[in-house]
Amino acid sequence: AADGDWAAKAVYSANGVTITAVTNSGSEYDLTAAYAINDMLSASVNLDSNGGTAAGADETIVKVAYANEGITAALSIKDGVVGNEWAVALGYAANGLAVNLAVDDGGSEDLSASYDLGGGMSVLAGANEGAAGDRAFFIGSKMSF
Repeated sequence: AADGDWAAKAVYSANGVTITAVTNSGSEYDLTAAYAINDMLSASVNLDSNGGTAAGADETIVKVAYANEGITAALSIKDGVVGNEWAVALGYAANGLAVNLAVDDGGSEDLSASYDLGGGMSVLAGANEGAAGDRAFFIGSKMSF
C-alpha cells in the first residue's frame, strides 16, 4: 500500500438490524443495511460505489434469503450490473450431503454437490456454465487433516 492509503469500517447492530459502512482513501464506499425478519428470513440492501459493470459504476443489490433445517434460498436483484440483474441460489444440506444450485439472468448456471465421507475425506462434483457459454464439469475428492 502506498503512503497515505487507508480504509475504515463501521458496524452497528441492534434488534435484528445490522448496518455496515466501509470506505477508503480512494473515495470508494460500500454501505449495507440488513434485517433479520425472523430465525429463517432476512433481507438486505447493499450500495457499492465501485461494484457495477462499468469501471467506477455504482451497484445496488437487494437480497432476500431463507434458511431453515438445511434448506437455503436467496433471491438477489441488482442495479448497475448489465446482464446480471437477478440471481437465485438454492441449497440443501443434511447428514454430510450438500447440494447447491445458482443461476442468474446473465447465463451463469452452477450446480455442485459434496458428501462428507468422514475422517476428513469429502467427495465433490459439479457442473457450471458461464455467461459466454463456457462449460466445466468436475468430480474429485478433498482431504483435510
